[in-house]
Amino acid sequence: MTDLINWNIFNELLTMDEDEDGFSKSLIQTFIDQAQQTFTNIDEILINKSQLTDEELNKISQYGHYLKGSAASLGLIKIQEQCERIQNYGLKKNFDGLLSNDSDFLGGIIEALQNARDEFKNSRKFFSDYYKEVL
Repeated sequence: MTDLINWNIFNELLTMDEDEDGFSKSLIQTFIDQAQQTFTNIDEILINKSQLTDEELNKISQYGHYLKGSAASLGLIKIQEQCERIQNYGLKKNFDGLLSNDSDFLGGIIEALQNARDEFKNSRKFFSDYYKEVL
């Protein structure tokens, strides 16, 4: 579980609780809400699609970029990595060489989205356990 989080970043967030009680938890809750909405937004673009337009790919890339930044600011490494994949595949960049077919950006986005969801679920459980309440 500890590989989910960059502890240096998370510990910095926790120090902010000294100034404002519950601050770090409120940031995590905001991220949870943002992630769920972003996943829904991407799902709405992907629904019943066998291929995507450039406009749709660009929108997905923007969502990936947005969530990547939010995850990075909280130290959520695994989610950040998957969102970076979504962002780049939306820009038609096989930047990590993980696509077996250099043009299978839709497949790469779907895989990265599922991985991001899995890591989100793991992170959410971690934070719920950490704060001792369901987040």
